[in-house]
Amino acid sequence: NGATDTDGDTLSVQAGTFATTEGGSVTIFSDGSFYYTPEAGDTIVADTFTFTILDGNGGSDTATATINVGDRIWYVDDDAAAGGDGTSANPFNSLAPLNTGGSSDSLDGAGDIIYVLDGNYSTGFTLENNQSLLGQAVDLTVDGTTLISGSNSTRPSMTGNINLASGNTIQGLTLNGGISGSNVGTLSVRDMIINSGAVEGVNIDAITGSNVADIEVVDSTFTGQAIRVESQGAARYDLDVINNTFTNVTDDIQAIAGGSGGVHDINYIGNTSTNSGNNSGGDFVIQMLNGADVTFDIQSNNIQLGAQLLSGDAIQVVGNGNAEGRIGGASASEGNIIDGAGGDGIRLDMGGSSTQSAGNINWTILIQNNDIGATNGVADEGIQIISDNHSGTFNLTVEDNTIANTGEQGFQIFHANEVGGSGGTMFARVANNTFTNIPDATETILIQTLESVTLNLDLQGNDGNGLDGGSGGDEIELDEFAPSLFRLEQTSAANISAVNNGASVEFDTSITDFGVSVNPTLPSNA
Repeated sequence: NGATDTDGDTLSVQAGTFATTEGGSVTIFSDGSFYYTPEAGDTIVADTFTFTILDGNGGSDTATATINVGDRIWYVDDDAAAGGDGTSANPFNSLAPLNTGGSSDSLDGAGDIIYVLDGNYSTGFTLENNQSLLGQAVDLTVDGTTLISGSNSTRPSMTGNINLASGNTIQGLTLNGGISGSNVGTLSVRDMIINSGAVEGVNIDAITGSNVADIEVVDSTFTGQAIRVESQGAARYDLDVINNTFTNVTDDIQAIAGGSGGVHDINYIGNTSTNSGNNSGGDFVIQMLNGADVTFDIQSNNIQLGAQLLSGDAIQVVGNGNAEGRIGGASASEGNIIDGAGGDGIRLDMGGSSTQSAGNINWTILIQNNDIGATNGVADEGIQIISDNHSGTFNLTVEDNTIANTGEQGFQIFHANEVGGSGGTMFARVANNTFTNIPDATETILIQTLESVTLNLDLQGNDGNGLDGGSGGDEIELDEFAPSLFRLEQTSAANISAVNNGASVEFDTSITDFGVSVNPTLPSNA
């Protein structure tokens, strides 16, 4: 474009195939269009070629074109002939030429894209910084242009482990093995089928030093074991586990926040777990160690645990750092469905230790619109809240949940300070929950305080045939053990019964502080 002829002659371009200055080639057509092929392995280079313009009457001129080569793409196709150079026209037929030890090989480098076409590959892969490993289940798109359209029918299969560097993206593969690394920077795992066997499907152990990681695991399927992430030292991470499927998985999600580098933001949203378990700790777990701080959102998950879950809880948040978050949410679609847990449906443990105080930590938690135990029940409590051995404040709201078929209490709070010293304060609203088929020999709602703690409780609107006055247990039991202070928003035992569908109420006669306003703070994501 832009070439002119003073005589008004029609111009054309000399056709042919020519070499470029950086070892590539260009095929030029007479209308000026051309097809450019960089030298195999070129990346971030300005390549040039010279072309000739003809006027059809013996006149000519030359000009130079520059092509800026960007991201380097390596192609792998197990159906290709041996001896390929990794270009789209001549792919490698295995991952071996790119996998001789990460950055120690002389071919691929940081920031490259490795695109694996349909087929079966018998090795794992070691990634370099900022590399992407993509399978043909996803499109190969560069700068908005789709070079290859992917589909699930062309998903390649790899057998072996993927070793991470920093800044990696992994998509569109079936992996018979696991993905592992430590200081991974930004990591994206999407649209993967991971059959990990005895190792974790995604294992980030551990993020150390003052490093920060941003990790997402999205739209993937797991069997074997699933996801484990841990921080240590002054490190921290953000973790999004969204819209995944866990089937026959030993441990679904274990997020261990042990680093002091700031607030860990953890989100488990829209996941489905079927026939998983066999973890005495829990299935969807957030654990805080060393005073690490966490914000979280656990919503819209469907957790149908199998018979192999021996004693673990379905959802568990435990530890000795500050925590703010929600389990479920304001709408029914945000609630979690939980069935078949060998332990509790939902368990919170603020303090996380029976032997030492966690100090002045603060939790603000909302549990709302969850459906617990409707079909297969849970072996222990539907919801168990432990607040023990800290001197901080626990703001707890438990509303609009459905709890059925429990092995023990439908709902329990144990608020204590067993290690001595000044205990913590809890503000708890337990309202508008529905209980069904709670064992007659246990309490439907059991709330206890012990040692030097204060509990401010609003208990109203709870209903269902779990509060039916069955023999052998109380419907609502409130116990204050000195020197704890138990304060109620309701004005009397009769008032508690009246605002909880006429439930029978038993409480310690030392509870005399009635009519106290209770208004727990809600988490910022409520």
